[in-house]
Order: sequence, then C-alpha cells, then structure tokens
Amino acid sequence: MAGAKGMPTRRVASAIDILTQECDSVVGGVRFTELPIKQIKPYHDHKFRLYSGERLEDMVESIKLHGVLNPVIVLRLDAMHYEMLAGHNRLRAAEMAGLETIPALVKENLTDAEALAYVIETNLMQRSFTDMLPSEQAAVLQLRMDKLTSQGRRNDILCELAFLETGKAEALEGLGTSALLGRRLESREKVGVEYGLSKNSVARLLRINYLTNDFREMVDNNKLPLYAAVDLSYLSLEAQRWVQQVSDELKCPITMRIAKILKGQKNDLTREVVYGIMKDIQDDNKPIRPSHNVRLSKTIYDQYFKTWSDDAIQDVVDKAVNAWFDAGN
Repeated sequence: MAGAKGMPTRRVASAIDILTQECDSVVGGVRFTELPIKQIKPYHDHKFRLYSGERLEDMVESIKLHGVLNPVIVLRLDAMHYEMLAGHNRLRAAEMAGLETIPALVKENLTDAEALAYVIETNLMQRSFTDMLPSEQAAVLQLRMDKLTSQGRRNDILCELAFLETGKAEALEGLGTSALLGRRLESREKVGVEYGLSKNSVARLLRINYLTNDFREMVDNNKLPLYAAVDLSYLSLEAQRWVQQVSDELKCPITMRIAKILKGQKNDLTREVVYGIMKDIQDDNKPIRPSHNVRLSKTIYDQYFKTWSDDAIQDVVDKAVNAWFDAGN
C-alpha cells in the first residue's frame, strides 16, 4: 500500500496476507454466502469512523445500481449470528439501499488478534495513516506493536511505555533481560519509522488505547489535549469516569495541569478526591472581581478620562482611593 505523500511506503500485513490466500481458495471453488443483514452485528470494539454525507450517499447509490460488488468479511458467532470484521460501511449502505442480504465471506475460529487484524488492516487499505483520527492511529499502532513484540505481552508493553514517558529505570521492572528491552525499543523505533513518527510520539499515541471511549472521542475532537490524555490514561477506567463526571459538574475543562496532578495521585483517587483537586484548581484560576461595580459620572469621565483605556482609568482610581484613605479621610 502506498503511503501518504512524504511518508515511507509500508507493506500491509496480517489481514492482507490472509485475504490473498482466501482469494486463491475462491478461485478454487469456495463460494460466498448471502447473509441476512439483520444477523450481522458491528465489531464489538470498532474504533474507526464510518462514512457519512456525500461519501455514504455515493456508496448507497452505487449499491442501488450495481449491488454489493465486494463481499464483507464476518466472524461466525453461532448458527444465526455474525460479527462484522471488514465491511461496516458496505453493510450500512446496503441497508440504506433497501437490501435485506449481503454477500459475505464467513470466518470461523479466529483468535481475537486475528479478528482485530481484519478490522484494522482493511481500514488501512481504504485510507492513509495520516488521514486517521488519533484514536484510530492508536489502534493501528497497537496492532503493529503486538505483531512485532509477540502476542500476549501487554504488561511488557505497558512497562516500556512508562519507561519512555518517564525515563525512570524502575518502570522497567518485569521486562526481563536487557536484550529483551533492546528488542522492545527496536520495535518501537521500527513502528515509528514505518509511520513517520518519533518513538515518543508512538508511545503517546499508544496511551490513547487505555482511555475511556468518551475521552478517546474528546481527543479526536480536540476537546482534550493529547498530553493531558496521556496522563489520564494511567488512571483506572473508573477514575477516568469520575474525572469526566466532575469536569461536567463543575464545568471545568481538563487541563494538562489537572491531568498531571491526578496522575500523581492515581493510587489514592476517589470521586471525592477528584472533586477536591479539580475544585481547588478551578478556584485558583478564577479572576478576583469586586463585588460591586462603581461608575464614574459623565462629567468626570468626559473631563479627565475620555481618551483613556479602562486599565489606565482603574490605575488612577486605585491610587486616588489609596491616597484618600492614607490622608485619614
């Protein structure tokens, strides 16, 4: 697959290799199955945007004219139910076009990693990495890291991420030998080169995978700064939900300062502690305003201050008040 402009070309692996093998078997006589659309549910953790607007409308019109030309790929759950792996947009457009069935290639007995490979790699076939939202990029990077660092080593990856974020040696506990660490760091660099990212950028994006769905969406919509999101990702999912609830309740945006303080106290957080931290910071940031407004008479304003700025007027008033009281009045 050709990379985005200015980025290195990458070789699409996993699902693409599997799909190539599957096409050979189709030539050998394997037939696609027409499945009822209502029996297919979305992938349980689908992280990618679906088409909307003109792009979706064009797909609907194409299906009305020509039908679904490329079968979707589904995972059999039981005799009557399937989970979508590749083809969420086609399924949605087919349903909008009034179809009741859709051609599908049915897969069985896939591991979670193999199923996820179909979902992620087929999305990479449709658009470049740079066109993806941060949460989508995070999902892609996690798959690539899992592939390079071997499946089932999530704890090692988490330790490594902590090391890259903090630079502290204690974050390496549990990684094993220095040779293993070297391979982990080499994998991070390989993934970075593949997608035109620094290893630290890779580490930050990977942390998005440990956010709640709501926080991932906020990062995608630029409502939560990436660096704040990275700090929040070290909190438990329950603690993250407390943070969002308190933020909404106090109407207090989650800043990098708030996120860093919360991360530092991640082992001691309760909802009450979260509330106290955010309320204190919110109060500290509130400007001090006088409880009463005082107006100058038009005569005084026109005579002395007509061309002055508000700040300059305030300065004179403050000095005049101080001088008045200093004089014993």
